[in-house]
Amino acid sequence: MCGNDGECGISLDGTWQRRGHTSHNGIVTAIPLDTKKCVDVEIMADKCKQCEKWEKRTSDPKYAEWKANHCCKINHTGSAGSMETAGALRIFERSYVTRGLKYIRMLGDGDSSTYSAIVDSQPYGEDCIPRKLECIGHVQKRVGSRLRKLKSTYKRTKLSDGKGVAGRGRLTDGKIDILQNYYGLAIRENINSTSQMAAVIEAALYHVASTDENPQHHFCPDGQDSWFGYKRDPESYKHKNGIPKCIVDLIKPIFDDLSKPELLEKCTHGLTQNVNECLNGIIWKRCPKTTYVEQQTVALAAYLAVLKFNDGDVSFIKIFQDMDITPGFFTSKGAQECDTSRIKLSAKKTTEKVKQRRKTLRHLRKGYIDIAEANEGPAYEAGGF
Repeated sequence: MCGNDGECGISLDGTWQRRGHTSHNGIVTAIPLDTKKCVDVEIMADKCKQCEKWEKRTSDPKYAEWKANHCCKINHTGSAGSMETAGALRIFERSYVTRGLKYIRMLGDGDSSTYSAIVDSQPYGEDCIPRKLECIGHVQKRVGSRLRKLKSTYKRTKLSDGKGVAGRGRLTDGKIDILQNYYGLAIRENINSTSQMAAVIEAALYHVASTDENPQHHFCPDGQDSWFGYKRDPESYKHKNGIPKCIVDLIKPIFDDLSKPELLEKCTHGLTQNVNECLNGIIWKRCPKTTYVEQQTVALAAYLAVLKFNDGDVSFIKIFQDMDITPGFFTSKGAQECDTSRIKLSAKKTTEKVKQRRKTLRHLRKGYIDIAEANEGPAYEAGGF
């Protein structure tokens, strides 16, 4: 059994300098679920420019001297995709020795290979196996991914009503986004009950399939606070292009699979990996993905990003002081003003008015509503400025 000494849960996420499977640099970050401050980071690299240069000059008299003094930047062998697994293992293996922590819960993005490797390595012994938690955001994305794959698979297939899977009133990209969003809401608003989660997920499917002629809201939650508009005001609610039964039958197995108790149980924490994504953005802002750099440069960018992420720009003042550099008045003032403005902006973004504005703009962009529905006047008209 696990004790209580230094136990915590972490959100573990990998990020790469290039998209796909061709990146030579990767970073794995570990952020505790309670403090939301990065406690560990592992920088991975499978390429060293100096090694590539000197491999072609082995006959050079200076080769032996270079090799004796060279500190190779390569710390990973294998594919770019395996960097996350290797980095996660290193973070777990040193957690107790270097930080006095045991990561007994791991919030991840669904990558089973990373968790399986951690379980097999038994970093805290066979009696203390970390528990896997799923990021709600990544689980929600599975709905869209699987429905788009289904749509592509049945692209040229006629269904039982003689029509294809796509087109107006069928499984469009807009309908897929709506189903995905409803799935996420079902999880977030019922984190205390997996059975209730599953019930609302099923209700969302039939809600989207409903039409004015055939409303199917018998599973929808009742009450004025229900996010199903039909239940709030059934008399004035207008359905928009409900999907037919043949498509509901086609996609229902996907919803049944994503409603299994063993999956939903891993989402009852109600957490996402947004904090990791925020840190990743700060890292790559300092080290742009458009230009290849070696491991040392990526490491410097990552460490500076962690300083800013954890304690803001004022943390750099402490670094200067540790280096016996006395920061000037304007340096200190600028760092404090940067932190203050960032906090104010963050507070503004969390207000209900700004959230609603963001939601409206997103719905306009995706075509869920039109300009008239947004009630924003000519501000959104082409050439209206």
